Amino acid sequence: MHCSSVIYVACEVAAFTAITHTAAADHAVVLICHLCSHPGQGLGAGWCFVRKEIHLQFLPGCAVFRHACLPLEKVYSYEPYTDLPAEACPHILGVQANLWTEFIGTNDYLEYMMLPRAAALSEVQWSPAAAKDWESFRVRIKAAPAVYAILGYNFRPLDF
Repeated sequence: MHCSSVIYVACEVAAFTAITHTAAADHAVVLICHLCSHPGQGLGAGWCFVRKEIHLQFLPGCAVFRHACLPLEKVYSYEPYTDLPAEACPHILGVQANLWTEFIGTNDYLEYMMLPRAAALSEVQWSPAAAKDWESFRVRIKAAPAVYAILGYNFRPLDF
């Protein structure tokens, strides 16, 4: 296992699925790429961890923050718990938004890639699927650019 694939979080180890073949896997939080663009696949490779009662943290496989052109509605439509059986849900700790920075040269561009999409993914994480409402979110998110501007952040204009 490479050191770069392990992250220490709150005194627990969080690792990508490469940790599968190590003894540490039994005591880790596994970061798993969840394919939001392929509904019906559910946990995929995550089943081997759920059977061992190991907790998972979902990383959206649709590259939520990697592509500047990904519409806000696409981010908001991500549903991490689709097609998961009830016994798997207690082992899903949440959703994580990775922003890989190998092609991001400035803090301004980093902020542009994150905002306002981080707000959409945050609502995905803390709202049950039945409570999500894109039209309501559209109304509420319209206030965000003014707040971002006051705070001096660079942000992507709303795309609707």
